[in-house]
Amino acid sequence: MSTGKFVWFELMTKDVEKAEKFYSRLFGWTVKPFPMEGMVYNIFQIGEKGVGGMMAMTPDMQFPPHWLTYLEVDDVDAAAALTVKEGGSIAMPPMDIPNVGRFAVVCDPQGAYVAAFKSAPMENEQPNVPPADFEFSWNELQAADIEKAKSYYSKLVGCTYTDWDMGPMGKYYTWKNREGKDEYAGMMQIPPGQNYPSHWMAYVGVPNVDALADKAVGLGGKMMMPPMDVPDVGRFCLLQDPTGAGFALCKFVKQGC
Repeated sequence: MSTGKFVWFELMTKDVEKAEKFYSRLFGWTVKPFPMEGMVYNIFQIGEKGVGGMMAMTPDMQFPPHWLTYLEVDDVDAAAALTVKEGGSIAMPPMDIPNVGRFAVVCDPQGAYVAAFKSAPMENEQPNVPPADFEFSWNELQAADIEKAKSYYSKLVGCTYTDWDMGPMGKYYTWKNREGKDEYAGMMQIPPGQNYPSHWMAYVGVPNVDALADKAVGLGGKMMMPPMDVPDVGRFCLLQDPTGAGFALCKFVKQGC
C-alpha cells in the first residue's frame, strides 16, 4: 500500500527551457513532452523511468516557482474535506487525470502546499524499492506549529512519528506509514526568529553532495544552505534553481532513508 508515500514531484516554473537545461546538466535527466489539452506537460526521466514532472506557470499564478510534492491518500475528496475541517484550504479542487489517478492541491493548516493524490488501479503494481541516485529520496516539512502539523498528517494518511533530538534545532520527527515500516518524510518546527512560511522541501539523492552543489551553482543555481553533516544520518544542502524553485541534495548513511 502506498498511502502516506510521496509518489510524484512536479516543478512549477516560469521558464521551462532554463529549468530543463539546468536539471538535465545537473542530474542527467532527460525531458519527454506530453501534449495535453491547452498545455504541454514535461516528464523528467532517467532512462525510461519518470522521476518528476514540469509545467509552465501561467501569468495568473501568483506564487513563486516551486517543487510540488504528491502525497498518496486513500480518498482525495475526503482528504480535501479534512483539510478544510482542520483549518486548511483548497488551492485546486479534486479532479481526475485519465488513466493516472485523482488529485487535489491543498494548503495544509500550517500553510504548506501539497497535492493529495490517489493513483488509478494498476495491473502490475511496482515493487517498493529504495530510490537510486538522482531520484527524489526524502521529503521534509518545516511548519510554524509542528504539533498541529503532526495531528493533521496523522489524520490525513495514518502515519506515526519517531522523534530525534537535533540539539539547538529542536526535535526532528520522521514519519512512518500506517504499517509502521517505511519512513518517507521528516518534519520540524521553523526555528524561532525565522520568518519564512511553512513548506515542503523535496530532496534528491546524489553520490556526492559537495560536488553536485558546486556544479549547481556553476550552472546558475543559488546556494541557500551549504553542505553540512547530520551525525548518523548523512550530508545535505539546500539550493535554488535558476528559475527560483528550491530543492535539496542529500547523501544518506543508509540508502533509502
